[in-house]
Amino acid sequence: MRVRQESAVDEGKAQDAVERSAECNDDRRLTKEAMAVSARVLMQIWDNPDDAEYDRL
Repeated sequence: MRVRQESAVDEGKAQDAVERSAECNDDRRLTKEAMAVSARVLMQIWDNPDDAEYDRL
């Protein structure tokens, strides 16, 4: 009986680890997507005549 209880605990821990890993992967994916979107927006903000004039100073 004790072996079954420990197996259930180990299985639960393994499932928790898999879920945490999946959440981390989701977080990484979302971070990369947000960086890609923000990079495009920032390029639009920085790539303008006023900024170019400032860069020439």
